[in-house]
Amino acid sequence: MNSYFRLSQGAVETLAQEYGTPLLVLSTEQVVRNYTFLAEQLPGVKLYYAIKANPNEGIIRKLAELGSYF
Repeated sequence: MNSYFRLSQGAVETLAQEYGTPLLVLSTEQVVRNYTFLAEQLPGVKLYYAIKANPNEGIIRKLAELGSYF
């Protein structure tokens, strides 16, 4: 698993200027890659996501589609 979400310094600065700081930037594509990798490495294990840690609706919806437990 080599690919991971990256932002250039310029993109970070642009986002910070537009939205202010602190700023949380999420990648649902990266969440899918991470969940899929973990599920493949732990066959038969129910994977749970702690919603309290990050209640972002897009992340929760995507994890639910993938079969995550909450």
